[in-house]
Amino acid sequence: MIDTIFIEADNLDRDLSDIPFSFSRNDVLSCFGAPSRSGAARSDPFLGEFGPWDRFDEAHHSIHIEYQPHADQIRRVTLMRADAVP
Repeated sequence: MIDTIFIEADNLDRDLSDIPFSFSRNDVLSCFGAPSRSGAARSDPFLGEFGPWDRFDEAHHSIHIEYQPHADQIRRVTLMRADAVP
């Protein structure tokens, strides 16, 4: 059973439905509305830098969008079943 799907930009200009990886955080918020949870950018001495993120919870799934650490655009999109959300 699949719990989580990661979709990464990796310098590709691909779209997730109508959400291109070039979208800024404000663009994402305009499409999805207020996030259920958000986090600030952070740096880990072992794992490196992480950009800010927003999570949008629905009844059966969540969409987690992480932004680039030094650019206002999407870095990674994670799709999760509601029962797999941490």
